[in-house]
Parts: sequence; structure tokens; C-alpha cells
Amino acid sequence: MADHNIWWDEGIGIWLARMPLWDSVRWTAGDVHPPLYYVCLHIWRSLAGEGEFSLRFLSVILSLLTVPLIYRLGRILGGSETGFLAALLLTISRFSIWWAQEIRMYALAALLATGSLWAAVWLWRNPGATSNTTTTAKWVPWMLYVACTAGSLYTLYLTATVPIVTNLGYLALWLRRRRAGHSTAGVRAWATAQVAAAALFLPWALYALPRMHSWSSDTPFTLSFFVQLYSTILVVGDPLNLETHALLTVGTFLGLGLGIIALIWRFWRGTSHRYSGLVMLIAGLLLPPIVVAVISLPGLRFHFSRPLVPRYLLPLSACYSTLLAWGIVELKRRVPDRPVGCRITAIGTATMAVVAAITGLSSFYPGRVRRDDYATIAEVLRAHRRTDEAVLLYVDRDWPIFVAHYQGERNDLPYGAALSDPDIAEALLLPIWERTAATWLVSTPESLQTDPAQTIPQWLAAHSVLSRTLVSGEVSLTFYTRTPERVEIQEMVVPSYSPPAWIDSDYGLVGASLAQRRYGTGDTVHLGLYWIPPLPMEAKLVLSSGTQQRSFPIPEVTATTNIVRNQVDIPLTPDLDGGSYTVEVTVPEHPPTPVGRFTLVPRAASGNSTLPPGASPVTYRLGKTISLVGYALPQTKINAGETLALTLYWRTEAPQDTRYKVFTHLLGTTYNARTGNFLWGQQDNEPVSGQAATTLWAPGMIIEDPYLIHVDAGAPPGLYAVEVGMYGLIDGVRLAVAGEGDAIRLAEIEVEAVP
Repeated sequence: MADHNIWWDEGIGIWLARMPLWDSVRWTAGDVHPPLYYVCLHIWRSLAGEGEFSLRFLSVILSLLTVPLIYRLGRILGGSETGFLAALLLTISRFSIWWAQEIRMYALAALLATGSLWAAVWLWRNPGATSNTTTTAKWVPWMLYVACTAGSLYTLYLTATVPIVTNLGYLALWLRRRRAGHSTAGVRAWATAQVAAAALFLPWALYALPRMHSWSSDTPFTLSFFVQLYSTILVVGDPLNLETHALLTVGTFLGLGLGIIALIWRFWRGTSHRYSGLVMLIAGLLLPPIVVAVISLPGLRFHFSRPLVPRYLLPLSACYSTLLAWGIVELKRRVPDRPVGCRITAIGTATMAVVAAITGLSSFYPGRVRRDDYATIAEVLRAHRRTDEAVLLYVDRDWPIFVAHYQGERNDLPYGAALSDPDIAEALLLPIWERTAATWLVSTPESLQTDPAQTIPQWLAAHSVLSRTLVSGEVSLTFYTRTPERVEIQEMVVPSYSPPAWIDSDYGLVGASLAQRRYGTGDTVHLGLYWIPPLPMEAKLVLSSGTQQRSFPIPEVTATTNIVRNQVDIPLTPDLDGGSYTVEVTVPEHPPTPVGRFTLVPRAASGNSTLPPGASPVTYRLGKTISLVGYALPQTKINAGETLALTLYWRTEAPQDTRYKVFTHLLGTTYNARTGNFLWGQQDNEPVSGQAATTLWAPGMIIEDPYLIHVDAGAPPGLYAVEVGMYGLIDGVRLAVAGEGDAIRLAEIEVEAVP
């Protein structure tokens, strides 16, 4: 569970769990989600402690509790066989397993929604539950329904669909019984349950509504895409490869449809709780996607408008599992006049549903490994940052992720601000600089977007007596100090800090820290070492696995007292085999000292050994080892406002330990006042939209890298140059092109006026 990175919403949850309880409840009044899950997370954190695994385990427990509830729901409607099959489908559902491993409220919402459905059917089966003549035990379904329904509303506002579908089920039952002249006992019990659930939620609604912000984040989509997404996420659980799973999805839904027809045929004229349960499940299958689709429609500016994401469909996903299981059991039921094809259909549908779920799970775990985004940075700050030093988050777009790793004080530079403006940069930095002795700059990937001129680090470097980058990578950490005294003590750890792993050596090594237990090919291991100086002569770090072995020098330190920390960066290049690796410090005349162990998960960018037909061969050398060996440009004439397709073909002669971005420019001869330069089209990203980072390239393999460059609708007619190149992901410095400067003029195209 700890093998994937904390994301933005999880960071918010951790931040709220650390708050005083009432403060977090007040904060959620202005948020898009109510407070119950955060209250539970606050209590759970006080018992289980910090860390991704510990905090995510709460969702595991909640999801496990959903399994017996869906079994009860299936059993009360279709018998034990239905309950068992529904529980099985939920247990192997990638959709459910996915959200059982997140620090979010969706597992709790699904638990409470499933409990509400079960309690509703239980209450319909015992219509006299609130009569004065009933025993205390008959109040149980009534209380369970009220608690689960109110609890779901306190967990996720979109679970307002839960009382809607249960009331649709009860309405169908009441109308059928009334027309049949049967007793309608139980109306009072049902009505009072609705009133009680509403009354429990009303105080929060009255408190939160005046404080709630307007949230609007619409995403354009088509009806066909949404139907495909919803059906695939229920059947397979994979929201990305929809076309790949189309056959399994369609087959399973055809079986589901036949099962629903069989159930309707059997129960349509009935007046039992099974009839109302069938109506409820069908409503629960159809209503949530309709609600999610409506609030996600562009142009409909609801007070509460959200992007189209599958997780909002989880709470009532039990309707799919239960309805599918019940339909399968009904199709295989032995009935004298039922054709044998029904039983074959039931077996086929069950098999297809299980195969689809396993197919989804088969791609869920393999190759999953987290990135060391903020873990090492947080450790360095805890080890070195003193109370009179500032931490500056540059920029604050992903502040919840940073806060999840580091709880200390910080200053934020706002994402979207004009930070490249020297006056704005100085106005933000000068007050911080003057009241502190040093500044720790945490540079995020978005800093290059907000400050392309890198004015912030340049200002800090110009005003400091020392600047030193301690962690480099996708996120970097740089230390700037304004006093010479701070230079001398920078390597020393603060007195209150203890090394994460204490090591007993006879040459001064006292501790080591490894941010992760698993890494992927292309990552960099940042190994922290703690010493009592001086460091021994000729000390080095050895990475070994089987017959593979590499050594790395250990940086020197200048401090002579206290405990000091230095760091060895180990690039995990594609020529390293996957498997278990041991890291040891070796010193002459001393036995090797193990300081860490990790598993390397092999990853590689897919490539070919030759250029494909139709590609134009070229030879351009970028840096020392990267070459552009070809390109494909299907169009040489294009209208303004259209999209130009360009494919680049790269090759490296040696493993890369640096990640680079590719820039593709469309340069005209007319100045573009909107962009402030001659650019009329641009796309910059890591190769293959980030799926083939340069650190994953295998030497000799050709990487096919496609781009779509949108031509500005205002581009005047004429000839334009297609310019490409690379620059560092972290420092933004362009790679030199042999004989060409720092960019390649690849080809010319003609932009024509729009007819």
C-alpha cells in the first residue's frame, strides 16, 4: 500500500488529520466533502501513527467490513448463493481494491451505502418494526438504516443518491401492495426512518451551506465515452484502457441485462421485499452515473460541480455486484419451462465477470513503485533545518503533498504568480530573507512553469554567501545562507535529530537512511549517511546484486564536530537488472557495513532497433550520447488553428542518469504579441508524454516520440520552421546540439489562411 505516492487529495486528508478535531470539522464546512471520514482519520492516526501504510490501512478495514454487508444484502434478496457471489465479485473488484488503498472517504461511503441498502430491504421484510408491540430486536434494521444513511451523508454529499434509490424501491413496493389490496403496514416505520436520517444531517447542512465555497471544475466529455467509462470501471476496474477491455465489458453487461430480465420476469408481479429490492438495485445502478454526468457537464454551473472521475461512482457500486450475482443465480435456477441456454448463459456470465475482474487486477500491481518526491527532502530538512531558517515552497500548487511529508513551518510562493518579474520576486523574498539566517528552497516541477526565467533562485543566489543543492531530481532542495557562520555548521545535524537507523561501526559511521524499499529503473537512490567526523580515508559505497557490483565515492565533509550528514546519489540506469540490491560502506581494513537494502523493479522504454518505414533519417547529436536519428512529418501544409503531427526518433549510446524534456516549436517570421516571441505553436514534455523518460532509455534502442503541435488560430500565412531540442527537467538548461547551437531546425511547413 505504500508503493504509490501520496497525491493531492490524500495530502489534504493527512493535513486535516493532524489538526485539532474541531478545527478540521470547521474547515470541511467550506469544502466539497463533509467531516465524518476526517474525524475517523483523526482518531485512527492517534492510534496507528503516521505513514502512508498506517493511514491507508483505515480504508482497508472499512472495505473489508463492506464484504459481509454485501453478503447480507445478496442473501436477503436471492439467498446464500447470491450473497456469496456478490461478496466474491466485490472482493476481486479492482475498483474497490483501488479505493481500499487510498487516504480518502470513498471506502467509508461504500460501506455505509451498502449498509443502508441492506437495512432498507431488512426493514421492508419486517414492516411492523416500530409498532408498540414489537420487540427491541425489531428496531435493529430501522436504527441501522438511519445510522448508515445519515453517516453516508456526513461522508460524501453525492451519497444523497442512497436515500433516493431506497425510497424508489419502497415506493414501488407500496404502490404494488396497495393495488393488490395488501396491507401497507410499515409506512410509519419507513417514513420515520427518513425523517430521522434527515434530522441527523440537518444540523450539518445548516452549518455548512452558508460557508461552502462554490466549486466548479468541469470536464468536456461525450455520452458514449461516459457510458464506456462507467461500464468498464465496474466490470474491469481500469479507467485507462477502455478499448482493450471492450469485449469483456460488453459481454458481462449483456449477461447482466439477461439476468435483470429474468429477475423482472419472476418478481414483477410480486409484493415481497425482493421486488422492491430489485427496483432499488436497478435504480442504484442507473442513478449515480446520471447524477455524476449531470454535475460534470460543461456549461451547467452548479454550486457544486466536479470533474468527471470514476471514484464518485464507488459508493453504490454494490448495486452492480449484487444485481449481477442475483441475475446469474436466477438464470441458473432450475425451472421446468426454462431452456438450458439460460444456465449456460449464467455460467458464461459468471466466468466472464471473474475473468474481467482478474484481468483488471493483473495490471494493477506489477511494476507499481513510488517516486522519491519529497521523502528525502523532508529527511534533510528534519536533520539540518534550524529554527531561524526558512523553508520556501517554490511553488505551492502541490502543498498538501509536501505537507504530508514535512510538518515544519514553511513559506509558499504562489503558483500562477508572475515570479519571473524581478520586482514581484523581491517583494516576496526580501521580508523572508531579512528575518532569517538561511533559506531552504524546495523547487517543484511547476516552478519552471511559473518562473521560466528562474528569477527566484537567481535572487537567492545573488544575496547568499553560499548556495548548495542537497537533493536533485524531479523535486530539488537548495540551501542558501546569508552568514558565513552558517556555512560552517550546515553539514551538522540539529541536536534534536537522531539518525533513522543507528549503526555501530568503529570508523565513525553511526547511521544511514534509505527513503524507500522499492525503486524503479530510472530512479535515483538518495542514501543519507551519518558520521562522527572525521570521515575515514578511501571510504566508498558499494551497490551489489548477484554478479553485478558498482561503487560510488562518498563525499567529503568539512565539519569536525558533532554528527554530520552527507549523501550518496545512486542512479538506477537501465543496464541494472531487476531484483534485490544490498548497499554497503567499505573502508580498507574494516569489514563491509550494510547500510540498506532495496528491490529494483525493472522498467524500460519500449523501442525498436531500426527506423520505421516513412521516417526521414537525420543525424543530430545532443549532449554527449543522445541522438535524433529521424522524424516523421506527414503534413507540410496546414491551416491556422489546426494541429500538426510530428514524430521524433531518438537513440542513446549510453544509459542516462538525467531526465530531459523535449521542446517542439513552430517558429514564424512575424512577432506573436500574445506569446511575446515568434512562437506560433509549441508542445513541451518528457518523451512519449512522460511514459519514456530519458533515464529509461536502453542504449541502442530507437524511441518513437509523437507530438501534436497546435497551430495558433491567429498565425499569419507563410513559411514556419519546426524547431526541436531538449532541456533539463530540473534546471531547464538546453542540451547543446553539435554544430547547431542548442536547437535543431528540423523542417519547414507552410501555414495557410483559414478558408
